[in-house]
Amino acid sequence: MNVNDHSATQELVSQSTAPLAFHLFTVKDYAMVLRATIQGAYARRNVTVDDNDPGIFYARVWGPSASTQLDFGGSHMLTQDPGVTATIVFTGVSIFFPPPLRPYLVNTALLLDGSPPILVDPVDHSPPTADGGLETVASVVVWRATGLDNARRTLVVSVSAGQPFVVIDGLMCVIIPPVLQV
Repeated sequence: MNVNDHSATQELVSQSTAPLAFHLFTVKDYAMVLRATIQGAYARRNVTVDDNDPGIFYARVWGPSASTQLDFGGSHMLTQDPGVTATIVFTGVSIFFPPPLRPYLVNTALLLDGSPPILVDPVDHSPPTADGGLETVASVVVWRATGLDNARRTLVVSVSAGQPFVVIDGLMCVIIPPVLQV
């Protein structure tokens, strides 16, 4: 391009000052962007509920276990009464059941929203089977319900038929908090 060629220079200036493809934000636009940002940032939140949390309702007799480093929060609750339940009510889209594992049978019955009981197996199958004792593996998720509608949920934990006891170390829920209305 020749420096003295004004037509070429004029063309470059015209291209560089072409209208930009953006709009000035109105208050309403800003509110919509803010809401979308808040929803994206806080859309889902993991909440862990330890066994001693008042959000878990223990019906009848449950007792704390011996304290170990393998339990979430250092302890868990257990019962040997087959008619006993523990219930947690939450509003969310997922729930996880993470008990510590033991080298013996500790099957647990879980009922979500009144469904038929689901039998879960929190057993450490790696060592030889034992007749009792402490857990051998730290709390690990052995059951989950995911992809649920964001609604009020009830999970009931109980001793499975024919089992000696049940253990609760904690529960993890995925909730969607209410969105700030702007």
